[in-house]
Amino acid sequence: MGPIDMEDPETYTFFAFIAAYPPPSSLTESDDQWSTSPNSSVFPGLRHLSCTVTTVHAITHTVHLLQLTSHAWKNVSADKGSSCLESLEISANVPWTYQPAAQATVDDRFMELASTFRILGGLRILSFQCDQLGSTIELAFAKALKHLRSLTSVKLGMKKHGMGWAVVALEANADTIRELKLDFSREDVPVGLMPHPSGLFDELISDPETGPNEVNPGQGFSQVRKLQISASLNTLLDTFQYFHFPPANVEEITLHISTPTDEQLSLISESASSNASQLRLFRISDVRSWANKRSFTGATSFYTMRSLYPMLSLIQLESLVIDLDAAFTLTDDDLAVMGSCWSSSLVELQLSPWKQAAANMPSFRGLKSLTDGCRRLTSLRLKINASKDVRQFVADMQRSKRPASGLLEWQIGLSYIEQGDCEIVAEAIFALFPKLQVLGLPREISTSSEYHVEWFNASEAFKRNQMTTMQE
Repeated sequence: MGPIDMEDPETYTFFAFIAAYPPPSSLTESDDQWSTSPNSSVFPGLRHLSCTVTTVHAITHTVHLLQLTSHAWKNVSADKGSSCLESLEISANVPWTYQPAAQATVDDRFMELASTFRILGGLRILSFQCDQLGSTIELAFAKALKHLRSLTSVKLGMKKHGMGWAVVALEANADTIRELKLDFSREDVPVGLMPHPSGLFDELISDPETGPNEVNPGQGFSQVRKLQISASLNTLLDTFQYFHFPPANVEEITLHISTPTDEQLSLISESASSNASQLRLFRISDVRSWANKRSFTGATSFYTMRSLYPMLSLIQLESLVIDLDAAFTLTDDDLAVMGSCWSSSLVELQLSPWKQAAANMPSFRGLKSLTDGCRRLTSLRLKINASKDVRQFVADMQRSKRPASGLLEWQIGLSYIEQGDCEIVAEAIFALFPKLQVLGLPREISTSSEYHVEWFNASEAFKRNQMTTMQE
């Protein structure tokens, strides 16, 4: 059975059927209208379940739906039974109430939900998102994660307190996780990562049979290959420091953060390069995606080669994507260093496209050094000063016998071009990238008198050069 399709009317019938029955008052109470045999499950074939929880009743129905996937659900409290579920997604958004009695009911239902995790020993994929839990409930869910020893993919969306506990529990008890996603992005108040009283940490990571586990932060995720974190900058740095993230064998890192300074980006780069020598893909984006902004103007900070320097040791890096509210100040020599260090690996390089002074942009000559070194590079987003020494560059390229670059896509961002240089710039692009299929002009160019006409004409002239060569 595939994932539940909420657009399918039969799905609504299915949930209506569940809601029509009054659920048992406790996890152990028998109710023959749910099952005819004490060792059979009502939904033995259910493998994937996705639940959106917005009310107290929805929590209750989710609890009993999970019970109904177990062959011994009536004896759950005895730690027996095994659910057939392989994938579970729970998104809980139950409004907090300041009425003590009502909130106590909500908490009780969440405690019941946490207790059902003991029958989910075969679960491979878990997505749990709820940022309105109290610390007691967060701890209960963290403890419940100890029962999930077959997980390969985990996505958690919680407050900083609960996330810290949950990560410790996963680290101490699950060595099969290959994909880990941590979403702190909905948290407004910065709080400490591990605010647990004395003795609680040992209780959280202890095994009922072997006692407390020996945990060295960061070493419990040796199988993780994909790591994604959405967080404020301070929370990210705290997480990196406490858990010694990223894990040693991670191959892909995706970070959604607030824009760091040049020094902070350097710290992030250093953590990634020193801990994850096998890294192949590294993506960093601002929580406010630049693609959703009206203009590339108004960058709040500038990055230098300093922020990228630690990554040069990642000799297996194939993709580096940085979408932050900042502009890169790079030189031709900087691009030459990149081409030398990533010569055998880099396939994609995308740097923030924000506007900056032409004097702080590299030229075609630096672009050539980069692509000469990185012969596998096919996708590039990088601003340059297209007019700087462009005529001499074209003349040098006509005498060069160096094989042409295989670049297929170049997003130019707000690259600089002087008035009247469209034809010579088109020649430079064609000489350097004759196989180019996409010359991407950002939307902002269409409304900018400074760039619109020249870059549009340069793009058209480049296409004509390609067509002429093909006809010949």
